[in-house]
Amino acid sequence: ITRRILKEKTLPVREGIQQLYALLPSALAPDIHAFNRKNLTLRPGFEPFLDHCAAQGVPFQVVSGGLDAFIAPILAPYADRLELFANQALLDGETIGVGMPYPP
Repeated sequence: ITRRILKEKTLPVREGIQQLYALLPSALAPDIHAFNRKNLTLRPGFEPFLDHCAAQGVPFQVVSGGLDAFIAPILAPYADRLELFANQALLDGETIGVGMPYPP
């Protein structure tokens, strides 16, 4: 992806995201997971907020433009209390692929 394409917005978002992730080898996935586990935290109050939503009968949904394989481990302790909508990390190829089941 060139700066010109990004600046002129001549590349559809879907293709841009796919091309960016295609620059990363799939073999980096374990390193990305480790980095996320070490460096990412949920905001204070997240769990009480989930409790409040459940008490009110309000389903909790996380909508992200990120990749499920990198988000789901952070949300794993709450997986039974929320629903995740994210792009799919396709890690079976040489580079990271992106499945986009939801339109950008």
